[in-house]
Amino acid sequence: MPLAMRELPTIIGALIQCFEWKVFDSQAQILHYGKTLINMDERPGLTAPRVNDLIVVPVTRLNLTNFLQV
Repeated sequence: MPLAMRELPTIIGALIQCFEWKVFDSQAQILHYGKTLINMDERPGLTAPRVNDLIVVPVTRLNLTNFLQV
């Protein structure tokens, strides 16, 4: 199996574990979990793209200053 396929589960797991994901809609408004639904409508195209793009920004969960203090 190619190296990229073997590493993919580890990389995805690290992204899920180490980051909190802020979700934005197409108008750059923050979507709050449980309060707003994400629009999953599709527009015509070969790969079924979404009408509104999903924009996420990773925010670290880990506070490194706790580890760096002596």
